[in-house]
Amino acid sequence: MHRPGVRIVSLLVLGAGLLSNVPVRGQLASVAELIVVDSAGTKVGRAFNPTGQIGSVWSSWPIVAIDVQGHLILLRVAHNRLFPDRQPQNRVYFASADCTGPPLIRRVHRDPNDPPPAITIDAAIGPPGRTIYVPEPGATGQLTVPRSFWEEDTDSCASPSVGPGLVRALALANLEDYFTPPFRVVSAPAACCGDCNADGEVRVDELVTGVNRLLFGCAGSNASEP
Repeated sequence: MHRPGVRIVSLLVLGAGLLSNVPVRGQLASVAELIVVDSAGTKVGRAFNPTGQIGSVWSSWPIVAIDVQGHLILLRVAHNRLFPDRQPQNRVYFASADCTGPPLIRRVHRDPNDPPPAITIDAAIGPPGRTIYVPEPGATGQLTVPRSFWEEDTDSCASPSVGPGLVRALALANLEDYFTPPFRVVSAPAACCGDCNADGEVRVDELVTGVNRLLFGCAGSNASEP
């Protein structure tokens, strides 16, 4: 069940050949799409995995993309948690010693002449639960030296070694309100005719899209061919 504010984003699968169906009588079947689901079978998103570096660790964890209140965020998928692609570089900090009070975050510096990126690269996870934070729009750097930060992989408070220059953080959504670990990668069922977002269901808006496409030849429609 999806709640307002969080929209699953469909991305093309990369490296789908990494997983195949169990061979039967010596035959192999290719998999068209991999998806990440939680313990209840709720779809988190399409899985893709351009193997890359997280901090000093090269990771092969799957990645999904979600849209949270207009912020496109890439999440790495571990067995027991979802976390932004750039963590542990990005963290949620606090002026207090016990991770309480107004949250702070480090804004990724960009050339002011560059266009805004399509993907929010300075998101981080903090309390309560597994809340996604981003820099507050228009917030400027503060002289406050943080005394604690949230260690998202252990859900604990720790002492930081960073100086001032953080900005106020804006809470977007608590991932625990939408998904329940553990997470796993599975092969997606074949899409139904008219299933535009490949979620296994054909909804009214998708039917309208399909009908409009048939009647008026809607250019750019993503609906499956009838």
